[in-house]
Amino acid sequence: MMSRIPGQDLDMNIRLFCVLLAATAGSAQAASMSWRVPVHAELEVAPGVVQTVPLLPMGTTLEYSDGVMGQASGFIVAGGAQMDPAASPWPGPLSPFVTKRAESDGRVVWRWQPTDDAAVEGTIRQVRLLGAQRDIVVIGHTRSGGVDRMLLAAIDHATGETLWRVDGEPGTVGYGVAPETDEFGDIVVTWYGAHRQYIAKYTVAGTLSWSASLPDADATWDDFRIATSDGFTYVAGRYSQAAPLVEYGVQIGLSAQGSGFAFVDRFPSTDNVAVAGLDAVDEFTGSVLFDAGGILRWLDPSGQTRWSQQSGVAMPRIVQVLDNLGAADELYVAGNVDTGQAQVAQIDSLSTVTGDSEWHMAFEAVAPRTAAYAQVLRSGYPNPGVLFGWVSEGGAAPRQMHVTALRDYTHEVLWQADFGSADLENENNPIDLRMAPRKNVFVLALTNDASEDSTATLYKLDSPSADDIFANGLE
Repeated sequence: MMSRIPGQDLDMNIRLFCVLLAATAGSAQAASMSWRVPVHAELEVAPGVVQTVPLLPMGTTLEYSDGVMGQASGFIVAGGAQMDPAASPWPGPLSPFVTKRAESDGRVVWRWQPTDDAAVEGTIRQVRLLGAQRDIVVIGHTRSGGVDRMLLAAIDHATGETLWRVDGEPGTVGYGVAPETDEFGDIVVTWYGAHRQYIAKYTVAGTLSWSASLPDADATWDDFRIATSDGFTYVAGRYSQAAPLVEYGVQIGLSAQGSGFAFVDRFPSTDNVAVAGLDAVDEFTGSVLFDAGGILRWLDPSGQTRWSQQSGVAMPRIVQVLDNLGAADELYVAGNVDTGQAQVAQIDSLSTVTGDSEWHMAFEAVAPRTAAYAQVLRSGYPNPGVLFGWVSEGGAAPRQMHVTALRDYTHEVLWQADFGSADLENENNPIDLRMAPRKNVFVLALTNDASEDSTATLYKLDSPSADDIFANGLE
């Protein structure tokens, strides 16, 4: 379960291993679930007519929002609202929807849809809180008459009011917003259109500054990604070309701030691959971690591959990367490893120099042939430390979600929460995880509610370090 821990002598390794064994055997503190709230969408299908329907969350669509001007603090949840819950095949047409739920009890603070009078088809793919005012930027698409248009909008995080909105050209779909703004508060986004992957910068007022694109983009896998670090902006996605030779694979480009790309690299493949992860991990060198086709690559800003490792077998197939947390020249990666008998959740600490795994921990339930996978890796508790979200199932045991807190450096298991719906048919699929400033942990999942509809569900976990003064829901 564990390999060596750099910088520690043998006796220290033995002591730490005993600590981990004791922790996983039950000596670690347990966290409890404070509440569980199904998050439905309240769609205005006609002026004054509101219909409550399931909300299907996307990947990175959970963000914490402070309370200001008398409004409650809480979490932004976004995705696609089912316009016709009875549609077949599931899920039927979706509609872009964003809502803020209170941190104290999960109640609705506000809701947002692209138009005030009637719902439109489409979905929200990503949410970011950006700028000094921490306003919300969402990206996705709308659909009318079978034609898609990119949807990019800024929303006031306190009131839910639209600050500005951009609708793309026909045939475009928005995919991602860079996690950081520049010194002026401008944002960089990526979208697909006309077999090209676009990258563009917009001002804080929603005005287009510049755009560039990569050719031969293939939207089959919905894998267009964006990452930034200290002025470096990378985009990546699947490509396919018919001439001069039939070829497909994944490609990555480094933006040169409106003047095209500093480099574009393609990695052809005989398999039908997609980009699994793209994370800018070194703000000093601008290096990026690129996971595609089962190969994890560390690239520098010149496009040179410093090292590569196979992912998904000995090392996790990446779900998320967490950098600048471990010891010198280390970064954490989380995902699932195929043991040949099961998919097992695992967290690894990698050397940025060689890509070798310096330390790892696998999370396996006691049921036979347990299938488990990492979903989210987040810093914040303890500080420094790691929150690791994973899922288990096997034998007669129902699928269950888990969140485990690890201490950095010693990797001690501090606490663990085991939670999910009592419904044996419940999907219990975690989507995202965040920690609030009061050290409560919030998990966004796709689960079944009492009506047996799959919908976004927000779980509040009370960790052992949560602030007691807010135990009664005080804002």
